[in-house]
Order: sequence, then structure tokens, then C-alpha cells
Amino acid sequence: MFLIYLVYLQVMKKKTLLILLLLSSCSLRDNGPPPREEVSLDCISSEAIDSDLFTYGDYPEINWWEELKDDALSCLIESALAENPGLMGTKKRVEVANQEALMVRSLLFPQVSGLFQYLWLYLVDAHFIQELLPALSNSNFLYNLMFNFSYEFDFWGKNKKKYEAALGSAKATRFQYEEAKVILSTSIATSYYNLVAMKAKKMVLDQILSNKEKLFSLIALRKKNRIDSKMDEYTYLQKVKAMEDAVTAINSEIALEQSLINILAGRNPQEVVETIEVYQAFDYKVEMPEKITSTLLARRPDLLASLWITKKNALDVGVSITNFLPTVTLLEGPAFISNTGAKLFNEDSFANVLFPEVSQPLFTGGRLLAGWKKSVVAYKASVDDFNNLFLQAAKEVFDAITTYIASEERSKEQQEKLELAKKNYELEYLRFQNGISSMLPVLNYDEIFLENKVMMIEKERAKRLAYISFIKSLGGGFAPKKGDLVESEK
Repeated sequence: MFLIYLVYLQVMKKKTLLILLLLSSCSLRDNGPPPREEVSLDCISSEAIDSDLFTYGDYPEINWWEELKDDALSCLIESALAENPGLMGTKKRVEVANQEALMVRSLLFPQVSGLFQYLWLYLVDAHFIQELLPALSNSNFLYNLMFNFSYEFDFWGKNKKKYEAALGSAKATRFQYEEAKVILSTSIATSYYNLVAMKAKKMVLDQILSNKEKLFSLIALRKKNRIDSKMDEYTYLQKVKAMEDAVTAINSEIALEQSLINILAGRNPQEVVETIEVYQAFDYKVEMPEKITSTLLARRPDLLASLWITKKNALDVGVSITNFLPTVTLLEGPAFISNTGAKLFNEDSFANVLFPEVSQPLFTGGRLLAGWKKSVVAYKASVDDFNNLFLQAAKEVFDAITTYIASEERSKEQQEKLELAKKNYELEYLRFQNGISSMLPVLNYDEIFLENKVMMIEKERAKRLAYISFIKSLGGGFAPKKGDLVESEK
């Protein structure tokens, strides 16, 4: 009988190969655009190098924040990578995906289980079973020890494709974890420099408030001597109240930003976050890879995750095709059967059942066809998602470089304005010292200088955030390992 099944398999194999070719050709037809590999950024790269702010080099290191020479920031990021609950949850999901892949891999191996049965059969006299088997008595015992052995022959590679698809999901989950690390580290750095700028602005706003209070005192004194009116006094009092409101607002912003940083770092939200001074900025040139777009595929974990999802969906198409083909399984059940426990393992108690099985779906109500169409559409959608993500990645690089160059230019322009405001203040102060001018214009020029200082802080903050955005757009220092890359599905 087993030979009959083998002949049947050979005949079915030829037919199903033809079916497989036909379905495969259908699945590859009209797949849409293939995954992108490169987008030209030569123009913005040349502009970056010409600006003298960038230099050709390699991608940032995995601990990119150490280049900023800020121990406080490094401590915060390293604490977040070790303690952030959200990141730890993502890491555990990676392990779940790995175990699910191992569960799918078990389909490639034979399945063996054991079964022990104890049967007591009582028959009344002249029972019809006794007529068939006269040797049976009224009371009978039966011991049965059986091993169930089953194996599905993976002729069409269905189980192998399922395993590879599960591996694709596991790798995609791992890269999502790596992307979460990039997002977390850059988010802390962004909030950190926001906090640095806020603390510096608060110091300047306190100085402006002090100046306005001095101006208000002068106006009150001038009003007392009938030089200024009560209207002038009220006008300057409004300015003092407005500045007090600005100081209160920035104090609240500092508290909220500290709370955010502490939560990201897995700490108590009330802890004080130590920061450096705002003008202790990095003064080195930013390194930029010579060929950005072609290496983004390997350096950005979100792109690698999307690539593996695309490969997984492509394998699912193959799995859906094999569902149309016969399933060949071999069932075998070696057993020991005896009516006496002592004779259970004797030679004459051995029995064996061999049952090859071929299952061919004939009518499923359109379920298999719908499953195949669904997998094809899912594959095409994943290709489109990857292409969109790749374009978005290229845009982020372009925007970060453009913003960094512009922020440097605006920072230089603001520095010139700040120096001019400082010179005006110094000249007016000299006029006051020589009795040419009063204290009132001196305080006005000092306030203009301080306002320009606030604007300078904002320009420095924008420059730092543009640098962090550039690091994030390059993958945040992520370095791929052997086996991480996947060929683009064409």
C-alpha cells in the first residue's frame, strides 16, 4: 500500500509543479515598484562640505553622545537605556518573537508523543463480541503503550517558508527595538538641550526683570519730581508684571522639561537635572558619510525593520501558494498491547500501525484564493511602506543638514547683533559716566543687549537640535551585524 502512495505522489508532483509555476507567475505579476535603494543627495552633501561645517567621515559611533563631552548628558542617556520601562518592554517583545520563530521551526521536525492506556472490559454472558472472539472471558484487561509518530513531508517548502517568515518577523522586532533606542537617546538629548537653553534664558530674564524694576524705580522717582506722569509709571509697571509672568512661565517649563527627562531616564520626575552652561558648545566639525543614501539601508534600524517585514510578506505569498498543493504526512504508531502487565514488553505484544496520508484541498469556498490575494496585497503594501519610509529618511537627512547650515549662519548673524548691542550699551554707559546722559537710556540699552542675548540662546539651541536631528537621520550610530541585511525583493 505504501508503494501505491509513492506512485501517487510522483504523479501529483508533476501536476502540482505546474500549478505552482502558474500561481507563482500570477504572484509576481504587477508587483508594483521594487524597494528603493538610493535617492540622490549629492547637492545638499556638496553644500554641506562647502559650508566648512561638515567633513567627510564615517557614521557616528553607537555611543554618539560621548562626542559631546558632557558627562551629565551621557549619564542620563545610559541610565535611560538601562532603566526605561518602555524600552525594556520592547526588548522583551524581541525575545517573544524569537521564541515564536522557534515554535514555527518545530514543524520541520517529526512530532512524537506517548500514550499509555489501561482498559477493563466486562462482558455479560453470550455477548456478541464473545461470539466473534470466543477466547474472551467475561472480565478482560488490556494494557496499551503506544507512541504516535507524525511527519509532514515539506515537498513544497511551506514549513520552511513559514519558519523564514517567522525569522523575518523576529528580526523586524529586533530592529524596532534598536530604533526605540535611537529615538530614546535622541529624545533625551533634545530635551536636555532644551533644558540647557531654558536655564540660560531664565538667568537672562531675571536680569531683564531686575533692569525693569530699576527703570520702574527711576520712573517713580521722576514722577515724584513731576518729570514723568502717572501714565508713564503705570506703563512701566505693566512691563514689570509682564516680565514677572515670563519668569514664572519659564520656571514652569523648566520643571516640566526636567520631569520629561527624568521619566525618559527611568528616574523620579522630581529629581534635579544637572546641565552644562549653554555656551559650552561643541566646536568640532560634524562628520558626514561620503555616500549617505546607499548606506541608509544598513544604518537605519527602521529601514532594516521595514525590509525584513517586506521579505516576511514575500515568504507569506509562497506559503499561501503551497496551501493549494497536496499535504503529505506519514503517521506511524508502534505499540505494545497485552492483557497482562507482565507480558506488556514481550515480543508477541508488539504491534505497529503505518498510515501514509495525502490530503488535497478541492473546494474551500474561496478561502485559499482569498488568502493568496491577501498575501500578495500585503507584500505590495510593505514595498510601498518601505519606499515611503526611505524617502522620509532621505528627507530627514536633507532637512537636518539644511537646518544645521542655516542655524550656523543665523547664529553668526545674531552674534554680530549681540556684539553691536553690547557696544551700544558700553557707549551709553560712558555717556552716563561723563554726565552726558542719564541712567534711563543706559538701562534701556542694557535691556536691548539682554534681549539679543536671549535670541542668541535660541540660535544656539536650534543649532544643537539640528545636530541631534542629523545624528538621528543617520540611524543614531546603529551598526548592523552579520546577517542583519536582506536583499531587496525585486
